[in-house]
Amino acid sequence: MAVVLRKYDVAYYQCPQCGFIQTEAAYWINEAYSDAIAYSDIGLIGRNILLSSQCSAVFKLALLPPRNEHFSFLDYGAGYGMFVRMMRDKGFDLHWYDKYCQNLFAKGFEKQHGKYDVATAVELFEHLTEPLTDIEEMFKLADNIVFTTGLLPNPIPKINAWRYYCPETGQHIAFYTPRALEIVAKKFNRYYVHYGDFHAFTKVKIPKWKWAICCKLHKLINLFFRKQSLLSSDYEKITGNKLS
Repeated sequence: MAVVLRKYDVAYYQCPQCGFIQTEAAYWINEAYSDAIAYSDIGLIGRNILLSSQCSAVFKLALLPPRNEHFSFLDYGAGYGMFVRMMRDKGFDLHWYDKYCQNLFAKGFEKQHGKYDVATAVELFEHLTEPLTDIEEMFKLADNIVFTTGLLPNPIPKINAWRYYCPETGQHIAFYTPRALEIVAKKFNRYYVHYGDFHAFTKVKIPKWKWAICCKLHKLINLFFRKQSLLSSDYEKITGNKLS
């Protein structure tokens, strides 16, 4: 049990087979999203800086074929659009999609296609009220999913001993183990790979060593493997003027 939003007594349940933990039905969820981004998420900017670099390296060397200029990307649960903007600045054609949050930084680049090659989901899986249903929806939009979510420590910590539970915001309601994510991948006929809290469900198997190298050496990889930024072309699309 935990006190969610500092007023609701909420039960947490754990699967005995895979260790996955989820709250009881989240009747408080609309109240929790009265502000789409939790006030306590002070790491949002730093997280986007790190993950945009890691995703860029992964896309270049692990996930996509050498000629990937025509691959399409959708940021699912994109929040304010900061990650979309940063990835477009790095040369990747990401589009924005979010059911709850206002698009502030990626206006003009909202979801445009019915199907994408890759969906990104940054700090989203722990928010899913019905994970299998929501992940199935993502797979209807993209063949591969690259995502971040904190993995449950072993042994499982009490609610007040792991900050990632975040009961004070009421938004984190689902918590995963590697075994749980392996089961999800198998259900959707995908391969699962991860390094720390950085994960992917993919159609093509990615060696764990390659995924780990991209995550650890992302700065070096991006230094030597560059893509042309979309900043200038995006500016021209939005304003009709060339960026001088």
